[in-house]
Amino acid sequence: QTQGLSITNYQYVSEQRATLTQSNVTYRADIVNPGGALASATATLTSLNVVSFRVVPGQDTLQFGPVPAGGQVTSTNTFTILVDRTQPFSWANIQWSFQPVPAAPIANAGPNQTVPVGSTVTLDGSKSTNPSGIGTLTYSWAFKSRPGGTKSLLMNPTSVMPTFVAD
Repeated sequence: QTQGLSITNYQYVSEQRATLTQSNVTYRADIVNPGGALASATATLTSLNVVSFRVVPGQDTLQFGPVPAGGQVTSTNTFTILVDRTQPFSWANIQWSFQPVPAAPIANAGPNQTVPVGSTVTLDGSKSTNPSGIGTLTYSWAFKSRPGGTKSLLMNPTSVMPTFVAD
């Protein structure tokens, strides 16, 4: 989901002259995310005016680590453009495309419980969250391990609050 993502706060890193009138200029920048949390994102640069600047091959992407919902973070790397100093330069001629990775849901099975044999145990997944806001939380409970000889079965294993009898 790329809706609303944007690049801002271009930060000059370095410049290397390529010819008498052209320089490779390197920047880092921030991504602005008005939507749900992202585990990561990649932004790929395109020049809308190849007369004033060109994208340096292999230096056209910015990588971003976790981007919180409604947040802004700085790239973990840089991009480089070949700027022709005889032509006017405008940031408006930079276009970005985005490849976001939504943040994964966070399971919360509730507190540990100690109960007597024969008691009904209710698990509680109601505090699980979906930080990206993409999709709907679903539940699929299973025993990770059980003592030998147990016959306990999970009742309603796809519900928020399944139960089982401790035997």
